[in-house]
Amino acid sequence: MTRLILTILVPIFILTVTQGCGTKEQTQATDDTVSTVSDPSAAGSNDSASGSTSPLLLGGHDGKRYDRDGLTVPLPDKDLKRIVSAIGDPKDGRKKVEVWYPDGQKKLEGQLLNGEKDGPYSSWFPNGNPERTVVFKNGKLHDSALTYWENGNLKQLTVHVDGLRNGLFEEYRENGTILKRGTNVVGTVEGPYTAYHLNGAVEYKGQYEQGKMVGLWEKFFEDGKLKARTEYVDGKRHGRYEVWDQRGIPGPIEIFEHGVKVGREFPKN
Repeated sequence: MTRLILTILVPIFILTVTQGCGTKEQTQATDDTVSTVSDPSAAGSNDSASGSTSPLLLGGHDGKRYDRDGLTVPLPDKDLKRIVSAIGDPKDGRKKVEVWYPDGQKKLEGQLLNGEKDGPYSSWFPNGNPERTVVFKNGKLHDSALTYWENGNLKQLTVHVDGLRNGLFEEYRENGTILKRGTNVVGTVEGPYTAYHLNGAVEYKGQYEQGKMVGLWEKFFEDGKLKARTEYVDGKRHGRYEVWDQRGIPGPIEIFEHGVKVGREFPKN
């Protein structure tokens, strides 16, 4: 009778432990997969980031590695060479991490302190161009962080304090032209925000307060002519929403109250 009970219970116990481990791995991978910065042209969107950092070379569900700033690179090849060596006195707990591509080109170099990322971290594309240059403090992003396109052009500039974006941020297209510029305060967009056309002209601009669009927002054609204008209160359109075509001729005016369209007017001749 005892053998029969053990025969039944042991497989159940093993199955339970296996399922529990799988859940933990899935949760961790999900937590380390984040979207890139949202488009603030929609009311109420923001450009905040938690600043949490993913484990070294952790993969996501779709065969790619993600970090909290939207950087995406292929999962590491099994043939990558990885070396972790002590820096100074081994008792201090500081180590150097180095990773190489199969052809011998260095992929990553950084430092660990007691198992946490701490100090400068740099990574490179297979062609040798820089991929990312950041600084960690106690496992969290700290100070300026630069990411690059594979052609060597700057892709994103952010400033972090204790893992949260705090300061100027800029994003650039692959051809080197600026895409948008703004400021974060403790992980939330705050102050002036500007997006740019491919030719460098302003596409739209406005103001954020605590991550929400407020005040006057304007949108422009590539030649600088006004395309649309509206007001926001607490992240929602409020008041008149005016539009013009490229010839400067006004279109119908929509009226909003706290994000709800309540009327429409037609411009007077």
